[in-house]
Amino acid sequence: MRRGVRETPRDRSLTDEELKALLNAIGDGSAYSDLMRVLLHTAMRRNEAASLQARDLDFDKRTITVRAEVSKTRQARAIPMDEALVDMLRQRARGLKRDGFVFGEGSGFERPFSGFSKAFARLWTTMPAETARWTLHDLRRTTATRLHQSGVDALVIEDLLGHLTGVRGGIAGVYNAATTLDRQRRALAGWSATLAALETPEPILTGVARASSPAAREARRHVHPPVR
Repeated sequence: MRRGVRETPRDRSLTDEELKALLNAIGDGSAYSDLMRVLLHTAMRRNEAASLQARDLDFDKRTITVRAEVSKTRQARAIPMDEALVDMLRQRARGLKRDGFVFGEGSGFERPFSGFSKAFARLWTTMPAETARWTLHDLRRTTATRLHQSGVDALVIEDLLGHLTGVRGGIAGVYNAATTLDRQRRALAGWSATLAALETPEPILTGVARASSPAAREARRHVHPPVR
């Protein structure tokens, strides 16, 4: 940001049609597509999701741990593992060492996923030509916005997001964030049902790596993907 220029806060939230197009584009089971589903169903930050290791997944308690060392706030937190993610995460974690990355790269998945720019550029070619600019962080904002619109308490949303300011900042030290975990779970279950209703039974476009049709490429030739 240039000195003296105030940055305008983003308020971009995806519409139902944009979410439907996205869901239809990430049904191929690739690491990036599955990572995108985690972002949608958990409101995690991009690097938090990319840094998930097998040890962070508790399938008995149905929780995902965001470790302190990968959290933006440097504080660990547990968030619900929605049922829509269980089978996919279980399959990805199967056979991994405890510190193996769920969406990892390398022979032993010893490195976290890092190919965001190229993968997002491929994903962008599957979006409708009229789609306005959005970023991966807008998925987090979309989830938070939809939860708020459905009546979820602000404290529950802030705990899910891992915020230490706002409502949570005002009562820090009084209530532990874990006390809202059940309410986070119910909130995400409702959001998951919304996403399921938007997703068509058979994806129109499966996989971010698939090339778009000549007609679609021509329509989007002058539409630049967002700068990551």
